[in-house]
Amino acid sequence: MTDFDQKDQICAIIKHNNPCGCAVDPNKKNAYLKALSGDPISAFGGVVAFNYGIGQDVAEELIKTFYEVILVPEIDKEALQILSQKKNLRVLQYNYPQKNNIQHLTFLQKTFLAQDENSKQIKKIICK
Repeated sequence: MTDFDQKDQICAIIKHNNPCGCAVDPNKKNAYLKALSGDPISAFGGVVAFNYGIGQDVAEELIKTFYEVILVPEIDKEALQILSQKKNLRVLQYNYPQKNNIQHLTFLQKTFLAQDENSKQIKKIICK
């Protein structure tokens, strides 16, 4: 989730390392509902990841489906109270990493390849 721009409201639902749904919407609740509509049956017992903080309205939708983990950068007290009604649900909060000096590591046969993140912005002026 940290690879996406924080200006976009993005929600992804993952189960067994496979995406069940992913959506972008200016409305936080709609982003979740659109992601859920990707494959609502496979989403059962999965992980829901957000790149935005959630509130009461999103939490009320989340408790309608069984999930193992909710991953969010921020959560308000009301949403946390609602989600705490689910006995086996884990809510994990993460921080966005600083965008400077990020390296991607790739394992190649017997060694690692370390590359700086490609942070060059493509501008219309250089596209011909």
